[in-house]
Amino acid sequence: MIKKISFFLILFLIFIACNNCPKATSLPISQSKGVHSTEINNDTIQILSLDFNEKNLLLIIGNKITSFYHHPVAYASGILPKSSIVPPRARYSGNKIIQYLKDQNKNHYRFVVGLTSKDICTNANGISDWGIFGLGSLDASGCISSTCRLKKGVSEKKVIERLEKVVLHEIGHNHGLAHCISPYPCFMKAADGKISQVDSEPMDMCVECKSKIKM
Repeated sequence: MIKKISFFLILFLIFIACNNCPKATSLPISQSKGVHSTEINNDTIQILSLDFNEKNLLLIIGNKITSFYHHPVAYASGILPKSSIVPPRARYSGNKIIQYLKDQNKNHYRFVVGLTSKDICTNANGISDWGIFGLGSLDASGCISSTCRLKKGVSEKKVIERLEKVVLHEIGHNHGLAHCISPYPCFMKAADGKISQVDSEPMDMCVECKSKIKM
């Protein structure tokens, strides 16, 4: 009889202990994927497709970003804000797009990399809509790159190579790098609107630029 009471007493104590244990909880799907988790996203780069027609290039660009900068990437899509249109040629202001990326980010991602097929521009050389390949802020607000000026009369392979260089260049600006003035070959050199400059650059930073961002 005493043995039976002891047995049931032990079962009762185990039951009480289990009910008082902290219960395991599972994260919502969005958090488990790192969409809202600041701890994860502080190092994640978001690739935001904005009126970007070359969807087949998204994973290629994402893989290049991860292999070079060692940041994980996340993907999203949207449309360019109408407020960024610059008359009279209806180009899109790179500066306004970057402000839009900053406003949308809410500090969740390390950088937001915008990709578009539309023609983008900035105010330069006395022209309010100077056409550009890409634009990146030095304060980590984000960057935008366009295929519009990269694909005329060339193969898809060449477009990919050019876009990879432009995107890596603009992310370099997000890391705080200005245009490279070292004597070494480097994709952080200023293109000055010349596609020949992009083509002549290596798919790499020089040692001086890498040391500045501790690569």
